[in-house]
Amino acid sequence: ERVKFGCFNTLVLISENKPELLYSYFDSFAKNLDSDNNFFKLGAIKIIANLSKIDNKNRFDRIFDKFYSFIADPAMTTAANVVKGSPIIVKAKPYLTERIVNQLLKVSQIKYKTDECKNILIGHVIVSLDKIFMQIKNKNLVLDFVKSSVDNNWKATQNKAYKFLKKYGNTVA
Repeated sequence: ERVKFGCFNTLVLISENKPELLYSYFDSFAKNLDSDNNFFKLGAIKIIANLSKIDNKNRFDRIFDKFYSFIADPAMTTAANVVKGSPIIVKAKPYLTERIVNQLLKVSQIKYKTDECKNILIGHVIVSLDKIFMQIKNKNLVLDFVKSSVDNNWKATQNKAYKFLKKYGNTVA
């Protein structure tokens, strides 16, 4: 397991810094999205997000629905990795921005293992939305989502919401 863990972490690092070295294996990483091994699934999510930076064959587009289905994964770590990878994908594929934002905003409607998990995940969504906010067409929808988080039970999420609104609160779509 340690060897597998080390190798997969190395592949994640390579995908961050030299994605072109791994792009020909895109379909293999996509198959790991179906793995029963959550570690392989998490690694695949990270790697695929990084490979989107050079995805000139639009392979990500074909697995978009599968990739974003993990937003509803009861395991917060799986959903969080999708959320955290989303700004990378938006930067690489700006034409997917609105579809991705719609997927991220679903977090508030999904049942996770605990309310705490959901609250933490909402905080991750706010951070990701901050990274792509200027590209988003329907800014009011995002602002409404963030405004609804200022009273979140998780203090860190409240703080992220306040910072976001301080930065963008006067923005009109």
